Amino acid sequence: MPDPLTVRKVEAFIKAAPKDKRKELADAAMPGMRLLVFPSGHVSWQLQYRIEEERRKYTLRTYGPGEMSLAAAREAAREAKALVRNGICPKASAERSRFENAKSEKRARQLAEDTLNAVFDDYIEDKLRSKELRSVQELRRLFRTKVGANLGGRPIHQITREELRKLLRKIVQSGAPVSANRVHSLLRPLFSSILPRLYQYF
Repeated sequence: MPDPLTVRKVEAFIKAAPKDKRKELADAAMPGMRLLVFPSGHVSWQLQYRIEEERRKYTLRTYGPGEMSLAAAREAAREAKALVRNGICPKASAERSRFENAKSEKRARQLAEDTLNAVFDDYIEDKLRSKELRSVQELRRLFRTKVGANLGGRPIHQITREELRKLLRKIVQSGAPVSANRVHSLLRPLFSSILPRLYQYF
């Protein structure tokens, strides 16, 4: 029966491993966990387990400086075994987590890119295609001078109603109540049009 691994044993095994074939080193302290040393020099931790009467393998992570230590590998294997006891495949669970994380990162990037300026440009282009607008240049000028300079670079999902109210009050106080009304008439359908775009991220 193999002995529990130590950092010294791990390092000695890696150093002595042949360069022409893969070698494995089991850990008696964590049954099923192995250190794999490949001819390429790559070293990783693997957990072997059974679920639904099927033998499976799950790579925990690479071993090495800045990677997964012996203690961390045992902890990861312990958590994976807890999943197995509950009928959950740790490899499938990890793949789902990676997929969800990738989706979350993509959502964050998309939300950050959806600035008020970008949404306004899309809104104008949509209206132009449907031939619902006539005075495009005037609307662009109004947005650029009254809205874009203040809120245009902000992600639209971060802009609050209170900020929009403050913007309108600021325009009124500058002596341009008619412009404030026109900005309100512009922003209201613009924000309504973005709602489906926001909901698709959540």
